[in-house]
Amino acid sequence: MTIRARLLFGFALVGLALVAAPLALYMRQSSRALQLARQERSGMVPVKTLLKLVQLLQQHRGLSSGVLEGRQTMETQRAAKQIETNKAVAAFDAIVRSDIRDATLIDEWRRAVDTWKGLARDVSSRSITSEESLTGHTALIADTLKLLDLILDYFDLSYTETGQDYHLIMALLVRLPTLTEFLGQARAHGTALLVQKRVTLADRTVLVGLLSNVQRQHDFMARELDKAMALNPRTKVDLGNFAQKSMTLAQQAIDLARTRVVEVETPDYSPADYFVQFTRAVDGQFALLDHAMVNLEATLRARVAALRNEQIGLIVFMALVVAFSAWLATVLIRTIRQDVAAEAKRTEAELAGAALRRLNDLLEQEARRIAHALHDEAGQLLAVVHIALDDCARDLPPAARERLHEVRGHLDQIEEQLRRLSHELRPTILDNLGLVPALKFLAEGISKRTGLPITVDGSTEGRLPASIETAIYRVVQEGLNNATRHARAGSVSIQLQREDRQIRCAILDDGVGFNLSAVLAQAGDRGLGLIGMQERLKALNGALQITSAPDQGTALRITIPLEA
Repeated sequence: MTIRARLLFGFALVGLALVAAPLALYMRQSSRALQLARQERSGMVPVKTLLKLVQLLQQHRGLSSGVLEGRQTMETQRAAKQIETNKAVAAFDAIVRSDIRDATLIDEWRRAVDTWKGLARDVSSRSITSEESLTGHTALIADTLKLLDLILDYFDLSYTETGQDYHLIMALLVRLPTLTEFLGQARAHGTALLVQKRVTLADRTVLVGLLSNVQRQHDFMARELDKAMALNPRTKVDLGNFAQKSMTLAQQAIDLARTRVVEVETPDYSPADYFVQFTRAVDGQFALLDHAMVNLEATLRARVAALRNEQIGLIVFMALVVAFSAWLATVLIRTIRQDVAAEAKRTEAELAGAALRRLNDLLEQEARRIAHALHDEAGQLLAVVHIALDDCARDLPPAARERLHEVRGHLDQIEEQLRRLSHELRPTILDNLGLVPALKFLAEGISKRTGLPITVDGSTEGRLPASIETAIYRVVQEGLNNATRHARAGSVSIQLQREDRQIRCAILDDGVGFNLSAVLAQAGDRGLGLIGMQERLKALNGALQITSAPDQGTALRITIPLEA
């Protein structure tokens, strides 16, 4: 493989490694979004159960008032409604026991249950008045609506990120229950006034306040529904008629209360007809709620499915990225080994030792460039893929799980191969930064560690062959080590100069110097680490010159020829 092709493969692998981090981040965000969507969907059953309880409490309130006011014909209905309400309480209590872990929510629910039991007992025994029953029911319904708000928060339905879902939830689960409660209070209060056939100023004020609240919640709900329908035309098709009917019934009830109770001196309208009209308005709101909940549940299911499919697609893409990275790494390693073998065969006869050192350097230089990408980024990406696969598998049918199991098996094979390849490689600062930046980094580190000022001057006018950069870096490193250990220098200067056909490097210190001949005679080349320096330079047809004298410092001068 040519040098250009090898470089292209290397750049491709580095590019894939750079993609790994954003892919991993996006995978985490996708998993979080899927988790939230599942949480929202799981909250639909508790919400529907609690809304049903609100409806039953409102109905029981009206029937209880009638019974306590002397209309015994309503007792059978009231008793049946109490049984139905008890069943709804038990159903939601089972949900709280199995699915709810929030202490505040549990405490609120326990208080509501106790209140309901006492209220139902008092109504059954006729131990409270109609007014006390009305007040008690209204307070209990307010507590239940507070519980509904806590449930919405607990299942993240209050914080949904999708605009259409948000507006539907605000209309159906926040505005509409409050609207039905104000309608129920207006029904009870207006019916009582019509039974009495007299209305005081205080009575009118209370009823006007209730009707104002009904109108305000009615308007709020209408705006939220309009926004939801604007974002999703399908919602308008599914809910448009029900929304229009519910709003018409609410407006008719408001108009009836104003014209036949608030604005007349002596009301003579039938209490039963008034009760029926408001009951139709309340039932119309709950009819809208029933149909809209089906639409909302379908929307949440679709969002979960879309997020899951998106995540599966991302997992497949990430697996392909990792597989392609592994293939590139395999090709590069195989190519390097082939180059090493070919070069060793060509130079074995005359320069076996030097050639092996040079080829080992080449292998190190080529391998270090991809080691970091294989070990860190690709490894991290594989870990995220495994987590995402486990997350997705929970919602998939058995056949799809088998397919994901096969994907996991392939990923395990890829991970094993990447681990084996990465163990053969190691990163190098020289390859990442180039010779001059690497020397400056080296000098800065030694200066910080020893306090010896070291400067690096000059330029290589671009990158040098990797073998030359490595050789100069290692020789300078050994020279600086000698200077810090023996020279007692005040400063060290590293000078680089590139000429037409050669590169020069000098390491100069102003230390105590030494008698070169005496040192060489006493310790030989090993005393100054000269053997390693000379072998590196000899392999490149380079030369090393050392000059020193007592009190005159030391100079190491390197010369390496460059290819034409």
